[in-house]
Amino acid sequence: MTIGETIRALRMKKGVTQEELGRVLNITPQAVSKWENHSGNPDITMIAPLCRYFGISADELCGIQNENVREALEDAETQSSALYTRGDIAGMLSLWRKAAACFPADYAVLANQAFAEFAALHSGRLPEDENREELMKHAVALGERILANCRDEEVLAFARMPLVAEYRNGEFCHDPARAEEIARSAGDIRGSSQFLLRWALEGRAKEDNNVELAVICLSTFSDLLETADLSFWSEDSKKAVRTLSDGVSDVMNRRGL
Repeated sequence: MTIGETIRALRMKKGVTQEELGRVLNITPQAVSKWENHSGNPDITMIAPLCRYFGISADELCGIQNENVREALEDAETQSSALYTRGDIAGMLSLWRKAAACFPADYAVLANQAFAEFAALHSGRLPEDENREELMKHAVALGERILANCRDEEVLAFARMPLVAEYRNGEFCHDPARAEEIARSAGDIRGSSQFLLRWALEGRAKEDNNVELAVICLSTFSDLLETADLSFWSEDSKKAVRTLSDGVSDVMNRRGL
C-alpha cells in the first residue's frame, strides 16, 4: 500500500473529507487529492502532523508495517472470539483496550472495545476494580464517537446494536428517543449489502450471499417469535408459525449458528 493509499484509508476510517484534512494540516484539499491519487507525496514536514492526527507511527504511515498491523488486528479478533466463547470477558476487555492504545484512530478497534465494555457490564463478570457507571458512560461515548465520525457501514452497524439496547434499557444512559434515532439511522433492511448483492452478484458468490441473507432473516424471525404475542392468532396460524420456527431452528443448527 502506498503512502497515498494509506492516507486515504485513514481519512475514510476517521470519517473526514479531503477539505477537512486539508484544514487540519493547513494545506489545500487539492494537495490531499494529489497524495491519494499518486500524483505526489507529502512533504517531509507533513509526516509528523499526519502521524499525530491519525494516531500512527511514521512507519505505519509509509506502509512499512501495514501488513503487520492487519495481521495483528486479525489476530486480536481471533483471540477476542475465543475469549468471548470461554466467557473470559475481562480478558476480552483487556485485549481491546490494549489494541485501542496502539490504534486510537481505528474505529473497528474502538467498536470492539465498546462491545467488550458493554459485554463486561451485562455479563455479570465486571472486574472488581471497574466502576460500573463510568464504564457504561465510556462505552456509550465510544459508540457515539464512532457514529459521529466513522463512514464504514460494517463498523457502524456493529456500534449501533449495543447503543440502541443501552439507550433503551440502560441503567445510567436511559434515552429511548436516542435509541429510536440511532435505530432509524441504520436505514431500511432493503438497503443492506446482502439484500442489494442479490442483484449485483452471479454464480457461487450470489448463492453464498443469498444463504447469508436467508440466515439473517431466519435468525431475526426466530428472535421475534420468542417475544411475539400469539394469543389472538388462530390455532392454524399458531401451528404454521411453530412449524416455520422449528424449520428456522433446524437451518440455524445445521449452519452452526
